[in-house]
Amino acid sequence: MSLVAVLRRPAIAMLWLGQVCSSAGDYLYTIAALWIAVRLSGSLAGVVAGADLAAGLAVGLLAGAFADRWDRRRAMIGADLVRGAAVLALPFLAARGALGLPALVAVGLVLGTLGALFQPALQASLPALAPEPDQLQATNALMDMTRRLARAIGPGLAGVLVALMPLPGFFTLDSATFAVSALTVLMLGSRYAWRPTPGPARHLSAEIGDGLRAVAARPAIMTAFASLAVSNFGFSMAFTLGVPLLTQQVLRGSVADYGLIVAAYGVANVAANVVVAVLPIRRRAEAFFLGKVVIGAGFLLMAAAPGLALAMAGSALAAVGGPMGDIPLLTLVQLEVPPGLLGKAFSVRRTLSSAGAVAGTVAGVPLLGALGPRTGIALAAAVVAATGVYGLVATARGVSAPARTS
Repeated sequence: MSLVAVLRRPAIAMLWLGQVCSSAGDYLYTIAALWIAVRLSGSLAGVVAGADLAAGLAVGLLAGAFADRWDRRRAMIGADLVRGAAVLALPFLAARGALGLPALVAVGLVLGTLGALFQPALQASLPALAPEPDQLQATNALMDMTRRLARAIGPGLAGVLVALMPLPGFFTLDSATFAVSALTVLMLGSRYAWRPTPGPARHLSAEIGDGLRAVAARPAIMTAFASLAVSNFGFSMAFTLGVPLLTQQVLRGSVADYGLIVAAYGVANVAANVVVAVLPIRRRAEAFFLGKVVIGAGFLLMAAAPGLALAMAGSALAAVGGPMGDIPLLTLVQLEVPPGLLGKAFSVRRTLSSAGAVAGTVAGVPLLGALGPRTGIALAAAVVAATGVYGLVATARGVSAPARTS
């Protein structure tokens, strides 16, 4: 099913518009928070960036259990409203000259904690909105595209807005986008299955264990989740840290050249989402692992690029592998895991993915410093590609169970 066709469903269109708005607001928040933190504390600004990730890692599995225990619609609305209120406190503090690093860290912790609840609840709710496999795949592509669109258009949007308002105004806009997201979820009404059939009351630790066992009992999903942790390590090292170093130290380019490489990734990312949405993917696990091979190939091309044009081509190729893997995996989980365990399964995915990204960011600094940008990116590319090759071989040998066909 095409993205246009799925957007004709009012509930999905409304939810998607709310998430596009929220993702754009998140991008503006990140720019403002990090820039202000750098001005306030220099290198300690990394604490602000890390607060969100650290909170998400700390409460990820617990939040997934609550996403399955509560009414997911109410959980998403509550998470949006509290996040919006937390962010709205920042421009008030700035107006009084009281905006400091502790406030930015505190808000980051709130955003990370409630984001760990919102995202599993959102992913677990999509099968109720799109019950058919082809609809579900297209809906996953649509929702996945929101953050990719923000990455593609965010720099230009921020550049325009910074000429119109002071940076704390970005926080006000982000708070408003949370309100828009909450409103769109509220307007979906209560007619959908927002809460799985409740079972007997269980301790939270037992529920978390249920989610872990649900993932472990499905080898294709378990292998894919483990691959995410390893491949995100390589992605953070190659793209987040490696690309700016490659542009500056090897290609001798400017910040504008760096922007072009990032833009090539963003545009190809969005284009791949549109294509993957309509592909008849029957072996979803294999598609996920093949996506990792494509990402690794793109990074290898980037590492070997003698100039800007090939570096952009490598970035674009790597971008294609993201939707190629992510969308089939999301659909696979939604089709294979029981509804009452979906929130917990997605919290496992989010936790492993974030852990890999954090580890790659921390380890990437000394590794890239010791090896240099080309060799460091090539090493990271090999790590990402190796996870894909392993998954493909494991699937072929029957270690990972084949994905359900649509």
